[in-house]
Amino acid sequence: MLAATTIAEEILELKKSRKAILLAHHYQEPEIQELADVIGDSLELARKAREFEGEVIAFCGVWFMAETAKALNPNRTVVVPDRNAACSLVDGCPVEPVREFRRRNPGHVIVSYINTSIEVKAESDILCTSRNAVKVVNFQYTTGGGQHQHTSKQTVAVFPQVTRSLPDLQLAPENVFHKLGQVFGYQDIDFESNPDFSSRYLVRGPDETAIRAALYPETLSFFAEHEGWTVEIRSGTVGIYRAGQRSKPEDVRTFLEEAREVLRSLRRG
Repeated sequence: MLAATTIAEEILELKKSRKAILLAHHYQEPEIQELADVIGDSLELARKAREFEGEVIAFCGVWFMAETAKALNPNRTVVVPDRNAACSLVDGCPVEPVREFRRRNPGHVIVSYINTSIEVKAESDILCTSRNAVKVVNFQYTTGGGQHQHTSKQTVAVFPQVTRSLPDLQLAPENVFHKLGQVFGYQDIDFESNPDFSSRYLVRGPDETAIRAALYPETLSFFAEHEGWTVEIRSGTVGIYRAGQRSKPEDVRTFLEEAREVLRSLRRG
């Protein structure tokens, strides 16, 4: 057999001798993709690897992708070109806060993005990708029955509290039924310092004093200027959504960025 004359030929010969499959993430350079057996996103590649009968998986991607491939192919050798090839999303989600959230909220479901470490995946109940994230996090509930039955659907962003402790509360756009309910004693915490906010939002919760202390003037001004958001805080978990609104897949990134801005407004001060 003639010796390989190019790096590409050497890779192909080595792949054949090691009975390997070469997986390339779709952001790899064209020269790498031309040598790959499969091109796709991280989870798709790890799943495809289970369909071949070789012994070695060469994963052209970052470290967490190789971890995922190994988890789905435990009996195969998985190699990655660069051990230090990292992902900012993985670095931004260390496992310890996730474990602490699990400890504080044993009844909650943890949904993690595929771009997380194997340790975070092990603590999670559901893993999602950019393709199915909307289906996973879209929340729906049904009220009433028969002819009066109504199903509400909405996209919800859920965040653990990691810096500032906030009291349990509900903050939601105020409607005419809320205003009528106040006549019969329905709770609504008004803030005399910002009547514009109080005219737009209903605020309630078990500890009014703590809620008043937690909602700073800057926070009230933010919500007065950004209408339509609902915030529910329970046992250290913050849920943020626009009631009855579901995000299209192409709009999820914008929704999450806006939800993070809402969260930052709650943490100010």
